Amino acid sequence: MKAAIIYNQLYDYAGVTMKIGGIETYLVNLAKLLSEMNYAVAIFQAAQCEFERRIEDISVIGVPVTGSSKRNVRTGLFKRASGWIDGDNDLIIFGADYFSVPTKNRNAIAIQHGVSWDLPTKYYSRRETLAAQILSRYRKVVSRYQAVRVFNNCLNRVCVDYNYVNWYRTACLSEPKGRVWVIPNFVALPSGNAVELKSRESVGAETKVLFARRFERIRGTRLMIDAVKEIGARYSNVAFTFAGEGEDEGLLRQELAGCRVNFIKYAASDSLAIHNCHDIAVVPSVGSEGTSLSVIEAMGSGCAVIATSVGGITNLIIDNFNGILVEPDSKALIRGLDTLIQDRELRLRLGRNAYTAACQSLTLENWKKRWKTVIREVSGSAVGS
Repeated sequence: MKAAIIYNQLYDYAGVTMKIGGIETYLVNLAKLLSEMNYAVAIFQAAQCEFERRIEDISVIGVPVTGSSKRNVRTGLFKRASGWIDGDNDLIIFGADYFSVPTKNRNAIAIQHGVSWDLPTKYYSRRETLAAQILSRYRKVVSRYQAVRVFNNCLNRVCVDYNYVNWYRTACLSEPKGRVWVIPNFVALPSGNAVELKSRESVGAETKVLFARRFERIRGTRLMIDAVKEIGARYSNVAFTFAGEGEDEGLLRQELAGCRVNFIKYAASDSLAIHNCHDIAVVPSVGSEGTSLSVIEAMGSGCAVIATSVGGITNLIIDNFNGILVEPDSKALIRGLDTLIQDRELRLRLGRNAYTAACQSLTLENWKKRWKTVIREVSGSAVGS
């Protein structure tokens, strides 16, 4: 049996550097699960030239389709993957539904990673002219239409949150055809109770705040600039860590020069270790979120989570129980941080509840069980263990 996974970039187009992100982490773990179920697995991605890389016993095959239109890239990858599998018996998985093509293959599955277009209209353009505002509104309408269209490219869909499913039911005239499963993201929990480790910190010790996201505007970098400046002016015992990379890195370094801020980068496998060294994790996205891997990793590390109430984040955080939910604006974020910094017992309670929720619902083991059910139903047989 074979399983082909199609995605734009697991490695860069030259096949040199592996990408780091929530979707990439998700797909590598899915490929490993399929391998455990005795599938031969290959991930097909766009590339400048033909290449093959290995992640354990998984092949990553670069297909030279860059430079073509987006439609031709998707079609080229689908043709290459379809030629590698037996269309009647093997699986083909679109790593993201927006990278899918229309197919009637009963063994095809598309993964819906959240409402990626779910952004305030102003984020569709960097300009504030009337023409730009009109164009932004048009783009938002088109993006919603495209979201429905790609979701219906194949009949088997796995969503990472309930937010998208609820949006579809509200926005569309009918229920989606075919089958839909909801499988939230996951965390591979470390050994030992992260909350207990945090509770041993002495009262009055430095409070450490982590922003572990891509450095992009929609991930809340501009909100964080305001928050760090304000909080830094109020407290001398609060330190911030920005972990990641992205287009706003230069802006962050410039605006936060002189603040108690440390910039780091880390491998995906080190995420929990990094979170374990912090008290508060901030996920201030302004939109475009599924069941955020950043939120789940923070929960699994016993951090007190403060996150914005957008997308699939509201499937994870119950306000004042296992985290704090705030509106996606600077003032709300600052108020939430201020509360957590001042109240150590609240931080510990939220972190303890977040850790318990992660242990009971959001583990890698639970994620695997759910995916095994989907794979068996789609394949029509009890494959694997």
